[in-house]
This record gives sequence, structure tokens and C-alpha cells, in this order.
Amino acid sequence: MGLGAGLDYGGIGIQLHCRAARPLAVFLGGGYALAGFGLNAGAEGRVLPDARWCPIVSAMYGYNAVIVIEDAEEYNKLYYGPSFGLGVEVSGKRNNRNFLRLQLLLPLRPTDFKDDLDRLRRNPAIEIRSEPPDFGVSVAYHFGV
Repeated sequence: MGLGAGLDYGGIGIQLHCRAARPLAVFLGGGYALAGFGLNAGAEGRVLPDARWCPIVSAMYGYNAVIVIEDAEEYNKLYYGPSFGLGVEVSGKRNNRNFLRLQLLLPLRPTDFKDDLDRLRRNPAIEIRSEPPDFGVSVAYHFGV
């Protein structure tokens, strides 16, 4: 079980992680995503499963974009699609069941997100202060339970 922030944790949330085999894991993550509850499910491969610094690759489907408009909640919406990641797990010296996870994520955002964002850009009543970057970062700590 891990606590973290990133798409694979549903925004700010929790991830249940099951190592089906030493180099392979499946996960389910959910949490607060600014406009509601974000949910993701996926799988990951652990490149060097016995190493203290273990490279990982991941693929998931779920929450990967959000629109939040202050004082205009009718535009707030979560968007779902596939995302892919590269990262590292750093295990403790004495306990490899607990680990820090850092990941760079590439979300493939759905066309309805892009269409909605374009409509909002053209709306003179809406001021867009920031837009999501083309990539995401995930940071978490997992506890072996």
C-alpha cells in the first residue's frame, strides 16, 4: 500500500499494489483529483527486481486530466485515458518491502479533454491561468503490508 501524489494515485491518494511475480505488479489507485475522485488501474514491470534502486516501467488506464474553473463548477470535469510511465523504486537497506517511488508519466489525453479545453480558451468569460503539462510526476512511499 502506498500514499502519494500523481496520476497513478488518483491525484493525491492511495495505491494498492500487488506483486503477481517478482518482476511484475498490478495496481489500483484512487484519490482526490481537484474535480472529484480519480481512479487508475494498471501494471508495471520491475527491470531489476532485486536491486535497491529498481527501474520500473508502467502502463495504466484511468484519470489523466482535469479541468477546474473557479466560480464556474459546471465546467469542472475529470477525463480518463491511458498513461505510461518510467521511474525508480528505492528500497530501504533493511526492508525491501518499504520503498520510495518516483515516476515520470506520459498521459495520452482524450480528444474530449482537448475539445473542452479549446472551447474554454475561446470563451471570453473564462480566464485560463494554467494548463496541464504534457507529462506528469508521481511521488509516493509504499509500506509492505
